[in-house]
Amino acid sequence: MNAYVFNTGYLFIFWILYQTVTTQNPNLVTDKVMVAENSSVTLTCILPRAVPTAWLRNGFGSTLWTGVLEGKCTSDPSPLPEGFEYACVNATLTTLTILRVNRSQDGDRWQCSVSVAGVSTFSNNITINVQVPIGHLQLSPTFDPVSLIVNQPTTFKCTSDFGRPNPSIYWFKDNTTDDVADGINITAFSSTSTTGVNITISTLIFTPLKSDLGMRLYCSGNNGGPSVTSNIRPLINLLYGPTIPIFHFNGTNVDVAIHALSGTQFVLRCTSNGNPHPSFTWTYSGGSAIGEELVIPEIKPLHEGNVTCLARNVMLSSSGGTLTTHQAAAIFLHIDVPITQVALVGSNAQNAVLKENDTSTFECQSSPGKPPAIIHWYKDGGTKEIIEDDITLNEYNTTAMAEFSVKSFLKYQAKRLDNEMSIYCTASNVGPVFTSPQRSKLIIVSLPVIPEELAKTIIGANSVTLSWKYASGNHIFPRFIIGMKESNSGWTERLLLDISTNSTRLSTTLTMLNSSSVYSVRMYAENSLGRSAPSSVVSFTTLSSSMTDSSQSLNSAQSTQVGPIIGSISGGTVLGILLGITGIWFVFVRKNRPKKGGCSACCISDKTNTYEAKISSTGDATYSSIDAATPVQREHYYDDTVAGRAQVPSNQVELEGQNVIVTSYENIDSGKLHRDHGSTTLRSANVMLYESLNQEGRHQEACEMITTS
Repeated sequence: MNAYVFNTGYLFIFWILYQTVTTQNPNLVTDKVMVAENSSVTLTCILPRAVPTAWLRNGFGSTLWTGVLEGKCTSDPSPLPEGFEYACVNATLTTLTILRVNRSQDGDRWQCSVSVAGVSTFSNNITINVQVPIGHLQLSPTFDPVSLIVNQPTTFKCTSDFGRPNPSIYWFKDNTTDDVADGINITAFSSTSTTGVNITISTLIFTPLKSDLGMRLYCSGNNGGPSVTSNIRPLINLLYGPTIPIFHFNGTNVDVAIHALSGTQFVLRCTSNGNPHPSFTWTYSGGSAIGEELVIPEIKPLHEGNVTCLARNVMLSSSGGTLTTHQAAAIFLHIDVPITQVALVGSNAQNAVLKENDTSTFECQSSPGKPPAIIHWYKDGGTKEIIEDDITLNEYNTTAMAEFSVKSFLKYQAKRLDNEMSIYCTASNVGPVFTSPQRSKLIIVSLPVIPEELAKTIIGANSVTLSWKYASGNHIFPRFIIGMKESNSGWTERLLLDISTNSTRLSTTLTMLNSSSVYSVRMYAENSLGRSAPSSVVSFTTLSSSMTDSSQSLNSAQSTQVGPIIGSISGGTVLGILLGITGIWFVFVRKNRPKKGGCSACCISDKTNTYEAKISSTGDATYSSIDAATPVQREHYYDDTVAGRAQVPSNQVELEGQNVIVTSYENIDSGKLHRDHGSTTLRSANVMLYESLNQEGRHQEACEMITTS
């Protein structure tokens, strides 16, 4: 019993000792978790007691022993293999140093162990992690610059050399500044893979934008050592198609229709941005061309229409991709044709005879042109040279004709003050302003004004001389009618034929008055439109027959000085001829004529060749003229059925300086008929009318009025 108990106790103690020894394992620590290649790493084994230490790599192979033996730090083998060092810090703490760790040692597992009473205990495992920093990143494609097509994805690769652990690779766009901090990180568009030989590849799918033009692309990597940048940082040569063409005309950008003058050189330029620079093709009405500039030496109306510019380029990327793109733009080309003339047309293109306040239409027409001409109307004072005082007329409308000419119609209301003014028109489109060569002269026929300041100047026994003022202005001189009454008798009227004038007043002498009688007189002015109101009444008493009337001489009383008056009339000869359709042209003629037969040397025997007119008791009259001026025989008409009338040729002209065959004394100048004997040139074109006293004396009076020149 006692032996059993002893044996049982001994086994229990042994078991306690065994458990104590076996549960106190050594502990292995390292100074580095990650060991850079070619650097050292130290393993430290912490022992439970002072016993030699065994160092094990990858299990039980290649065992090394270190520790304190007989008071000395020793190893087995001794010395240790090359590349190892050991140390005994104390009896329970020893170290093993691997001096130069290489990449082949990566993953080695190390343990330390001790043996007590034949029982080995082992430490924990420590794995050697060898860090191999990358030293190079290869970017492909390797072009610098690298040509990329805008908006077209391109694949780039960034490949590292051997590296452990696998590096992190980043992608950047850089604007070529020295500051790398402003690079644009585009790593999000990349993916990374690793080969079995610790090669890391990062793949970037890069879609360039226009804003990337001029930037650089690169990759950067790091796996614990220094950061590495790709071997190249290629400049991005961005390829993009042409922009929409822009037109340049006469140095200005244009985006609306343009105008070119027919017959001139036409140059239109087209620009477009693109990389590579685009080529240009033109199409237009009547032809085509290539090049940045379209030049047509002489533009014509057939070229009118759309002009199209097409910009085209071919893009070849560094990856070998090809893309052809084009853009086109069109602009409308108008061909302007300048007008060459403008003219008044119609019946009143030369002269317009109008009654005051009547309305007439004037017509102005331009030559064909494009765009349609703009016509303006003006009224002047009869002087072409002075245009500053011309008056613009606005009552008109304009019509464009099918053949690109323009007609304008002016509505004009006659005004007294416009008499002898002229109306004309101007026109222009894209060239100079043209003025109508014709100017329609206005002949405004109006009621005469009241004679002014009627006064008696010389009173005789049987006569009285009256004077007055008449403000005719530019109007044709009227005839004057005197109203007269004696004492309490009624008013009678007489047409004044004998009128004299000076620079300011008109005068006439009334004869065959009764002596010592009281007369009252008043005066009217009259024309074809009517009669003015009477002047103020002037009264006078003739002298008695016993008194001397020094002023009453037959010649002086009946002499008529009509030169200035006729001048005012003959100055409008053509106007007077036109007025024949609406009124009477009154002419003062000589009443004091020689006795019958006094002009036998110059009388005309054939009265059918004599022009004449008679003022009848009703005031009706006609006038005569010369027809078209051609050197042919004139035919003169005479109608005996109507007293004092002559049939009038229709086409009146001025004859001065024109050659005609003279068959009669046709020209009356200042009361005289003239003819240059042996000549075919008339001296003047002033044709006058005269009064015949009666039917029988008509031819005789014509005879008496003729004098040789």
